[in-house]
Amino acid sequence: MFEFSITITEQDYMLLTDYHLSYTKSGRAILRSYRLLTPIVTFMALAIMWIEESDSDTLLMVFLACIIMSLVMAALTKKYILKKTAGRVKQMKKQGKLPYSPNAHLVFAEDNFVETTDSLKSEYSYEAIEKIVSTQHGIYLYTKVMRQLIIPTIYLSKDNIESDFIAFLRSKCSDNVVFHELKAH
Repeated sequence: MFEFSITITEQDYMLLTDYHLSYTKSGRAILRSYRLLTPIVTFMALAIMWIEESDSDTLLMVFLACIIMSLVMAALTKKYILKKTAGRVKQMKKQGKLPYSPNAHLVFAEDNFVETTDSLKSEYSYEAIEKIVSTQHGIYLYTKVMRQLIIPTIYLSKDNIESDFIAFLRSKCSDNVVFHELKAH
């Protein structure tokens, strides 16, 4: 049995968001759609100018501007999304409505695991886990109910239990669970 009383910070949440954008199918789809949006919109403006029969010098300048804007947006999309998300989290924090539970008590027993927060108590079977992610910042558990649990590294390094905890989860979860280890080299 493993038991953790954890505090999730804005940084922990943003690290999960960064992982999600970089390594999950849905996160990459979000990045791809943002990256395609700028070229589509800018080239639509170019098409309108062409239909309006603008002179060739103006069309060339707009075309070059479209290419530059598209390249810049492609390069900065992830940073843009993370910055917007961080801003939304700060705004939600001021309103007292965070997108995550800042305090949680997690108990991983033999048959199930329980998450208790200030406002909710949820019980899950290990079959609910779809993905286990181990990063240098912590462990992320993705469940079938579209929930991600964050266990920051600080709570795993106290007694150096991270490898034992992962082995425990692997023994409890089905063989279909995806395990992703992402550590800095």
